[in-house]
Amino acid sequence: MNDIERLLAIEEIKQCKARYWRAIDSKDFELLRTVMAKDVVFDISESTHDPVRGQLPLFPAKLEPSRSLEEVIRNANKGMGEDVQSAHMGHIPEITVTSSTSAEAIFPFEDRVLKHGYGAFNGYGYYKDTFEKIDGKWLVKTSKIYRYRVIADFIDR
Repeated sequence: MNDIERLLAIEEIKQCKARYWRAIDSKDFELLRTVMAKDVVFDISESTHDPVRGQLPLFPAKLEPSRSLEEVIRNANKGMGEDVQSAHMGHIPEITVTSSTSAEAIFPFEDRVLKHGYGAFNGYGYYKDTFEKIDGKWLVKTSKIYRYRVIADFIDR
């Protein structure tokens, strides 16, 4: 792989991750199908856990990773229902292309998740992902969310 091919791979991976966040925030699960491998492993066990204060009671942890695209979509439909809104902001990633068909990446991000009538949180952390080039497209193969901080606001009902 030459330098131009490596740079093109990095840009395609960035675009893939940007579409992932847009798919989640817009609840466009057909778009989500275009950015993840069918056998993706997606671990959100630490996505609502603050290293200082512990697990957010409003958003219980999912301890086992999802092990397929279909499971990710089912869980996203359930967890991102009509009463939930999110806004994810991705930042400058570290991407290492490990071969012509594989890469590793760390994507820093922050997000705001609102559950109407209950509360919200702002989160800060990163995704640790692997990507695979399948049928000419870079797709998320594995993903795990890590948090540095989760700040919650609760609303009395």
